[in-house]
Amino acid sequence: MKIQYINNFSISINEKFIFEKHEFTSNNFDNPFSLDEFDINIIDLNSIWENSNSENIYDIDIMNDLKSLKDMMANSKKTIFLLIIPFNQQYRYTKHSIRGKYTSYEILKDIILQFSKIPEFLLGRNFNVGFLKYERTQTFITNEDLLYADFYFSGINEFLTKSNSDKITTIKLKDKIYITTLNFCFNSEFFAKNIINFLKKINLIEDQTIIPEWIYEINLLNDKEKKQEINNQIAIIKDAQIKIKDAQEILKKNLHFKSILYSTGDELVNVVFEILEKILDYNLSDFKDNNHEDFLIKKPDITFIGEIKGVNGSIKSANISQLEVHYRSYLDELEEEKIEEKVKALLIINPNKNRKLEEREKVHQDQINLATRNGSLIIQTYDLLKIFEAFEQKKLTTEKIEEIFINKIGLLEFEKDFE
Repeated sequence: MKIQYINNFSISINEKFIFEKHEFTSNNFDNPFSLDEFDINIIDLNSIWENSNSENIYDIDIMNDLKSLKDMMANSKKTIFLLIIPFNQQYRYTKHSIRGKYTSYEILKDIILQFSKIPEFLLGRNFNVGFLKYERTQTFITNEDLLYADFYFSGINEFLTKSNSDKITTIKLKDKIYITTLNFCFNSEFFAKNIINFLKKINLIEDQTIIPEWIYEINLLNDKEKKQEINNQIAIIKDAQIKIKDAQEILKKNLHFKSILYSTGDELVNVVFEILEKILDYNLSDFKDNNHEDFLIKKPDITFIGEIKGVNGSIKSANISQLEVHYRSYLDELEEEKIEEKVKALLIINPNKNRKLEEREKVHQDQINLATRNGSLIIQTYDLLKIFEAFEQKKLTTEKIEEIFINKIGLLEFEKDFE
């Protein structure tokens, strides 16, 4: 029997092992093998309950992987599916964009109707969200082996396993689809044993003579050569998987920064803050937006005051004038407090945000002239990204960037100003 265990545990990157002659392959949701290569595919919904963006259950971080898996399931022809309902755990959502910590959480038992939408999404309307109820139970899968569950199925007539308290913990949903609430503890040394005993109990595996472990230690025929060949290829695959995962993480991070080419509002401001903090070596976490300027960066020799905007159309004179109002207001405050300070106004703007870069309008000369007269500097988000790219590649220093920001007025053009 070939079994693929699909889960969200970081340790399982194409991990393979044999138990009682059954071959287990463990893969994450983002890299499962073709489902029909296996007799049984076990889909474990534990440890997927994180949502960096919102409370909406359909926005959980692995939703794209689940969509791909759903398509694979729909296109499979022969494999059997076992879906594992998660144990009671936290659903963490809304990650702080700067600190990287989740700000909110719910316990799954308190949001059964919401979290049940994920198995319903994978299985279609055959899975009724009203099936699940919360109650901690114990179920014997053999005379000695006991498994725990935090949820059970209600309103079901036919079942495959029941708890000691007569609660249904495993059902057959339809042909080739089984669902269980039992917790198999992947990190436990008994995981494979529990899975096999469970599959035997629900008649997906027939009891056969167990191959003794010592037989695998005997090398005859060309065993030794083939074992070495397998180990070599597994090492290559693991290395490739790690490199792919690392590259995917970098691309995901790059996509986060590239969002300033289409975003607006707080989303735009937060990412621009991250970039400014890096390229100007400054901490903006203490900055408070008092509905005046969008940022204030006080360096030893210069203070940068600025506006951050994302607009559907081209840059307007009103955008530059608004920056000038905040600039003059800040100068008035300095004068009242009798503080001498060199100040430079920056307008960081994402114009034509819904258009491709090559289709965006050039900044009109009137707006460039107005910024020049005001002594301010317009920085389009694409040019800010190019500066950030050069900084990350160590082609630009903070000192050089500050120098350009201080001395340049009108419109910043990366290709010309950072030659």
